[in-house]
Amino acid sequence: MTATGLVRLPLAVVRAAARYSRPASPRHVLLVSALAVLGSACGDPSKMPPKFRLEGSLTQVMDLNYDEARILIAPNDVSLQFVRIKKLESLDADGGSAMQGFSEDYPLKIAYILNGDPPPQGGRIDLAEPLGNGQRGVFSRNVQGDPRNTFPAIVRGTISFDKPVAPASITISGDFHITFENGAEVASGRTVFSDYTAKVQ
Repeated sequence: MTATGLVRLPLAVVRAAARYSRPASPRHVLLVSALAVLGSACGDPSKMPPKFRLEGSLTQVMDLNYDEARILIAPNDVSLQFVRIKKLESLDADGGSAMQGFSEDYPLKIAYILNGDPPPQGGRIDLAEPLGNGQRGVFSRNVQGDPRNTFPAIVRGTISFDKPVAPASITISGDFHITFENGAEVASGRTVFSDYTAKVQ
């Protein structure tokens, strides 16, 4: 202890304290911040990345990521629907957040109009086949916050099914390739294609 009543610390202790009290370097701060952001995104189920994505030039102008595919059988059409599933976040009574339920977006839906015909029994079918004032294939989209929900007619397009389209099939696999006709719409002249495995609804 010194004459002023202060405790004299060993020199090694003083040097160690000075070393650990230095401000972190910008590189260290940046690394820690990046890891924190990455860890936050990975741990938040509402921000988990999609499982799959469609291909083609249409992906340059709209998000075509999805989590699952479904085949819907209706009286007048058979549809292949791609679904993006999102968990909803809400505030709890303590001011924190909790996950409550799910919402769904539909980045792309391909409908094959039956026009009185039975559902496809497998194989590859022509979506560009003329039908009345339109075509066999009708394309739509329903994504929250995106007003683009229709598409132009197609120049060519096919879709395949590896088995008959029927509830007993449970799951169906195949592929599709679509080219939209030229025009002024956002999808005009663009392509979209992919393999798929879908649950029959």
